Amino acid sequence: MKRILCIGGWGHFFEVFQTLEKYPGARVCGVAPAFEGEELDWICGLPPAKNVPVFGNAEELLREVPADFCIVSTRPGHIAKAVIQAANAGLDIIAEKPLGITLEETAEVEAAVNANGVRLMAIFSMRAYPVFQTARRLYREGAIGKAVLANARKSYKYGDETARPEWFGQRCEYGGTFPWIGIHAFDLIRFATGLGVRRVAALQANQAHPARPDCEDTCCAIAELDGGAQGTISVDYFRPSEAGTHGDDWIRIVGTDGIVEARASEQSCTLLKNGAAPEAIPLDAPEPLFVPFLEGHESLTNATDAFELTKATLAARQAADEKTWIEV
Repeated sequence: MKRILCIGGWGHFFEVFQTLEKYPGARVCGVAPAFEGEELDWICGLPPAKNVPVFGNAEELLREVPADFCIVSTRPGHIAKAVIQAANAGLDIIAEKPLGITLEETAEVEAAVNANGVRLMAIFSMRAYPVFQTARRLYREGAIGKAVLANARKSYKYGDETARPEWFGQRCEYGGTFPWIGIHAFDLIRFATGLGVRRVAALQANQAHPARPDCEDTCCAIAELDGGAQGTISVDYFRPSEAGTHGDDWIRIVGTDGIVEARASEQSCTLLKNGAAPEAIPLDAPEPLFVPFLEGHESLTNATDAFELTKATLAARQAADEKTWIEV
């Protein structure tokens, strides 16, 4: 039985919990806030965490409860400290992203993970979507040749202006929209093609939500990818409230022999090639994201992905701040 702790009560921990509800090989043994005053009501109301001990802080939790894994899922500004604490306790880690909201924080996390020899994966949950796994398989099988251009989009609903937490308007807590949401768009490109970011130029702005000034509601980036390929990223908080899904997640991979387009909101993957009609590709049966990691096997994502994507999005944020190209 894998023993799991949870630090933090905000973010995508619930996606890990959805796996734990169906996976008998692990149980949550204790939870604690990542910072003083963090609410844990939501997490303690979910089945995997019901009736488990709640500790006053992460130090106490890690000291008092023997465990194998730690889920870190909290506000972006507190992720790095909690991951370092879990790494120093010798636990393998499933972490919210980004791993740091500065390059200095990210370097400290990387050093702690390496020094303690622990495994780490970030919650890149879209890697579990069959639509993106299908696009990845097509590319790996050579269906479109070599990637020369990739476009990725993330569009989210902003929701009630007054309901969005005030800390979203503070970069020291929120970290910025590129690291928080844009990281998924960068990840779609990396996951589907295997290509990393070499350098990036970007723009970002808060155009319609002044009550949360440091929460950029539009972001776009152009990137030079490995091997000379090109990439574009589009992120916004303007998806209409009436839309059928909270997010509109989409990737288009242009190859030397064709194009693959994958759209999560429509659950569609399309292959386009010269001399043939567009082909709707049946979606693959999904590969699990968290269970292989819990069982000590290779997962769909790893620590290298987590660190490199964190650095890429911090570079994009810096490029937008400074209005220049930034090397990653």
